[in-house]
Amino acid sequence: MAEHLSEAVVEQLRSWKLDCVQKNQELKIYAGLDVGGTNARLAFARSDRPVDDILVVRKFKASDGATLLEALRSLADELASFDVVRGHVVAGCVAGAGPADGRQITVTNYHEPRTIRVTDLPPLMFPPGKSLMINDLEGTCEGISAFGSLGKLSTYFQPLWTSEPDQYITLKCVNYAVLAMGTGLGTAALVRSATRTHHKVLALEYGHTHVTPLGVGHPDYAQERQLFEFLSTSIWKGQYPPENEDICSGRGLLHCYRFVTRHVPDAPQAADPAAVAQLAQAGDKNALDAMQIHYRYLMRVAQTMCVGLQTKGVFLAGDNQVANDAFVVAQTKQLQQELRNHQKHEWVDDVSVYRQVVSYNLNLLGCIFVASRLA
Repeated sequence: MAEHLSEAVVEQLRSWKLDCVQKNQELKIYAGLDVGGTNARLAFARSDRPVDDILVVRKFKASDGATLLEALRSLADELASFDVVRGHVVAGCVAGAGPADGRQITVTNYHEPRTIRVTDLPPLMFPPGKSLMINDLEGTCEGISAFGSLGKLSTYFQPLWTSEPDQYITLKCVNYAVLAMGTGLGTAALVRSATRTHHKVLALEYGHTHVTPLGVGHPDYAQERQLFEFLSTSIWKGQYPPENEDICSGRGLLHCYRFVTRHVPDAPQAADPAAVAQLAQAGDKNALDAMQIHYRYLMRVAQTMCVGLQTKGVFLAGDNQVANDAFVVAQTKQLQQELRNHQKHEWVDDVSVYRQVVSYNLNLLGCIFVASRLA
């Protein structure tokens, strides 16, 4: 049986319409859709209010394109049944976990069919010619830009360390790397424009580049070779070296724990990454060692991005980052050393690293922010 809109959502939409009638102004709505591997969220926002004043209309489960589109069409039919939304959505944006080219997204973790096209979306919520499809980390970057424009970055992010004299976070005319560990490793960059007046978003796939190794003289070199052999053998049958995502992701954390405990027969079993995180919070040494590997190599990815893209700031985003904040803060010195362990260390010595400290769906916010520019 199809799920219906909640009374709270219906009442909010009706109040929007009534408010605009009383003000003698047209109601204009932006639509945003965040598509993950198993869940999707649809949100609306009014054009005459701040872009972070978001109404989450519906959260629903979908693990393939057909299920997602069926849910969206059912929702569109319900919204069309009363005169509140019909004709008032002026632009929309969809962020999905996979490659996107504006017209379509292939959701990496979906079952077939995995590709969703903008022309497949209900026009009531995603008007033709005024709708766009972007990568999920593009959405995260746009969400960071939105908070930057609203002066609210410091509400949701705090410095892990910074070269700036002021702890208040603003987006400056420099390049920023953005990383989010979840099911996979999302990476993107906020790139300063040629005119140095704003930032453009560049979706990246550093999660699927190979892990940067230590030098042979490093004291951890021998252990790292064992880690690489373990990952290459267990994941790639020895044919390829490990990808960054093999360490820096949910499944990557599980791989790290299995590596650490491979010779510890009485170690607690961990069926999923959440179990490893819980063991670490309880003080389990093996789980803490796995978490250290997990985050040290995240700093290697950040280092590669900082050197290659000449970024001067790093944002660590996502709900996992928020949940692991106490551990990350406790590891600040080690993570800083990891970032700066490079021949061109002077290029990264002054890089500021910010971590998300309050949960917020940056992808949805980013979609609304993009829609506001499309309208």
